[in-house]
Amino acid sequence: NFDADFAILDSDFDGNGNSQYSSLTTASFSTVGYPAVNLSFSEQFRSYAGSQHDLEYSIDGGITWVNFRSGTADIGYPNPAVVTTLAMPSPTINQPDVRIRFTYTGSWGWWWAVDQVEVLGLNNCTGIPTAGTISGNPDTVCANMSYVMTLTGASGDAGITIQWQSST
Repeated sequence: NFDADFAILDSDFDGNGNSQYSSLTTASFSTVGYPAVNLSFSEQFRSYAGSQHDLEYSIDGGITWVNFRSGTADIGYPNPAVVTTLAMPSPTINQPDVRIRFTYTGSWGWWWAVDQVEVLGLNNCTGIPTAGTISGNPDTVCANMSYVMTLTGASGDAGITIQWQSST
């Protein structure tokens, strides 16, 4: 799920005995007028003793930060990167100056790669939502094989749920 340009901190590449503490911070954005906001991004985190990833938010222009996700377990490894979608914490709603910070800490501890970061303001669902288009990978499905389905172009309003159905 990565394109040609993505962010990665490769602690392993930096070598044994070297420590990293690195952050990637979004530009300021507004959540004013949205009852809910989602953060979506592709990621792959390969864990090693002492490595950690953190997601934080700021609602005061980056002066103070609040952690809303930390982890030390592998994400999307050894399989391809996964798309992570998180509901933004309630203090970030209806704020004019929100920022998100991705932070990696480690010492010869593999990597964290991030791509396709998207912040989506959700509206209350009214009317008929857009269904979108589903595509699959691989193109054909066989029994007992993994199959990835991707939905694009669908309405992203609050209150909309997706129900997958299968058919022979």
